[in-house]
Amino acid sequence: MFNNAEKLNTPEKETSTYDLVISAVERILKDMPENENKRFYLTENLSKEYGKELAEKIVGSLTDAFLIETKIKLDKTKNINGLRTLATVGKVAVPLAMASVAVALNPFDDIKGETKKVAEKIIPKQETSTTEKNPTEEEKNISLNLRFKGEIYSTLPEGGKEIYKYFAEKNPTPNRGYQFLDKTNATMYIFNSNNEIIAKIPTGFGKEAGDESNTSTEYNKGRMTTPAGIYLISNSVNKADVEEYGKLQYSLYGVSILGDKIFLGQHQTYSKHGELEPRTEKLNSVQANDNNFSNGCLNNREEDFKKYIQPYFKGDNSELLFVLQDEKSKKSGASFNVDLLVKQIFPLILEMANQEEKTYRESISKIKNIININWEDIANLQNKQNELIIKYNKNKENYSLQDKIHDIKELIKAKKGIIGNNRGELAVYYTKMKDIEIKRRRVEEMLVVNN
Repeated sequence: MFNNAEKLNTPEKETSTYDLVISAVERILKDMPENENKRFYLTENLSKEYGKELAEKIVGSLTDAFLIETKIKLDKTKNINGLRTLATVGKVAVPLAMASVAVALNPFDDIKGETKKVAEKIIPKQETSTTEKNPTEEEKNISLNLRFKGEIYSTLPEGGKEIYKYFAEKNPTPNRGYQFLDKTNATMYIFNSNNEIIAKIPTGFGKEAGDESNTSTEYNKGRMTTPAGIYLISNSVNKADVEEYGKLQYSLYGVSILGDKIFLGQHQTYSKHGELEPRTEKLNSVQANDNNFSNGCLNNREEDFKKYIQPYFKGDNSELLFVLQDEKSKKSGASFNVDLLVKQIFPLILEMANQEEKTYRESISKIKNIININWEDIANLQNKQNELIIKYNKNKENYSLQDKIHDIKELIKAKKGIIGNNRGELAVYYTKMKDIEIKRRRVEEMLVVNN
């Protein structure tokens, strides 16, 4: 079930590129509580010292294997030198990845204040050259060899071999893991960003074979297929789905090998409709031909979702999941071309980013409108309040005026509260807009690489 890829054992001299960062990572991991998401915890704590943007790039440069082994080492030894030893293992695991962060950070103009000072400490001068060097053929071959392991390749199903080799050679989504489902053996293969296999887990899928578009809209109705193709993993799920399937789930937006846009989900087996026991029993069985039980969504056991999926996938629409062809699909003559599928999915990522941006802009416009309306109401209420105060000062025995003045004060207070709440929402949407812009730039860069 769990297959770790071979690690390099060639020591490399520790460099100043990552020296300060490794010390900070070391300190944070040593104090990390059990069952915490390593990447989230590291990012949150590094942000306090280096700022959010720099922290995200640092954590993004660390491989999953490095984080797992480091935590185990620290838990066992509680020795401050333990991480430093691991940090010097391998040519790619940390040094080159951290160096790439340094190079990538250099052009950023928005790193200010203390964050910029820290960045200057971390980035060696020799790595901040504006002259870009294209990798040599030898460097490319070294990179391929590091990401390609024959012992992993040989254990994969035919379509999975093509995917694994593609990610070894082209690395289409840097710093991101990926998954692929082989419906023939009802198994999901999960890989980290370093192209190392994390786990093979039993997975349920659609009742109907083939690649026709899924039309299931209600429980047990419509065409219940899980078409072969490529999918984006997204944590954008609606409230109704959370109530139906629980919090352990992702949305899957994809393109089938027939060119159709497909919307599915990946979630834990759930308890409604009496489905938990029979579905879990089928996932636990040794035979694979009983795992076609869903309406089309991918089903995983709760413990597998928590251990192998949720910790490794952010669901930010930049991680990929593939579904391989079943026998019906192969007999139809349709072909599974990884390069073509990847090229088809990136425009969809941009399309979704544009849709998100449009939704956020509309929300921002509505919130601003609410804020303006309430300010106008407050101005009118204050005018009315002033008029009543003038009348009350002339006749202080008119207690009804006093009550009206009090009521207006309460209304003004309530409307200021509404304005405050909406300003908070506005700040959230502005942050989301910034995240969308970062995502768009990243996808545009990946489009260039993959074309």
